[in-house]
Amino acid sequence: MIRPMRPIDCNRIEMIETEKFTTTLDCRWLLSMLGKPNFCGFVDDLDHMSDLAGYLIATIAADEAEILSIAVTANNQRLGCGNGLLTHFLAYAGKKNIKTVVLEVAADNGAALALYCRHGFKQFGQRTNYYKRRAGYCDAIMMKCSPDEAFP
Repeated sequence: MIRPMRPIDCNRIEMIETEKFTTTLDCRWLLSMLGKPNFCGFVDDLDHMSDLAGYLIATIAADEAEILSIAVTANNQRLGCGNGLLTHFLAYAGKKNIKTVVLEVAADNGAALALYCRHGFKQFGQRTNYYKRRAGYCDAIMMKCSPDEAFP
């Protein structure tokens, strides 16, 4: 079940961030952001079970949202969790009159790129050597879409 993020989720989100990414959003930062009006976070809590399947974290400024992080645990990948979180967030953004949603994704993350393209995201820029990898660096693809035109 997808629901708004709560303080109790922050430790687990930090753990997932550490597993998935070389730079992470830590628990302290997440807790500090939770009460701010421009912060938005959703989790898939596996139908009220004790663990999270994934999460989406974003900020909102005026009529633009930026997805800062979206991740699904290894055990829950390819089960629709990422799609569900993104669909939920885009519907939420549409209700909040958000005109544009932006994000950055690693150029070597084919699954994420395919997910974003299915939802109507289009590339508008690229950051060379943005993500650090064990074997060097990877470019970041900058993408955006309008929630009104997104495809579930």
